[in-house]
Parts: sequence; structure tokens; C-alpha cells
Amino acid sequence: MKASELKQKEVINIKTGKRLGTIMDYDIDLRSGRITGVALPSSTKFSILSKPENDVFVPWEQIKKIGDDVILIETME
Repeated sequence: MKASELKQKEVINIKTGKRLGTIMDYDIDLRSGRITGVALPSSTKFSILSKPENDVFVPWEQIKKIGDDVILIETME
């Protein structure tokens, strides 16, 4: 799977059932070439108004399942 394909999937928190949006950016370990986490938009309704410092970072370990249409994460937020 290409990293660009992840940006097309809806992210859902399995603890709350809340839709968190789509992935905006990745954090990559340059030595290993692996994704270590993803950035999701803040809860602002108008994502054009959100600032990068308000984005939510989700460590890769919290991603539980990547399906055809959605990515399921497990986080307390």
C-alpha cells in the first residue's frame, strides 16, 4: 500500500466511534523509512482555518486496522 492511499481513508476512533477525518501528514523515521505516526486535523469544522500546530498526532502503534475504506485507531481522545 502506498502512503498516499492512506490519505484517502476516513479515520475512526474505535473507543468512541467518532470520525476524526482523514490523514493530513505523516511522521517518518528517515533511518528505517517507516511511518511512526500520522497527523489528523484538529476538531475545527473548517479545516482551512486549522493550524498545523493544532493537528492531532496519532502514533502508529494506535492504528489497529487499515481497511478498504477506513482506518481504525484506538486512542483515549
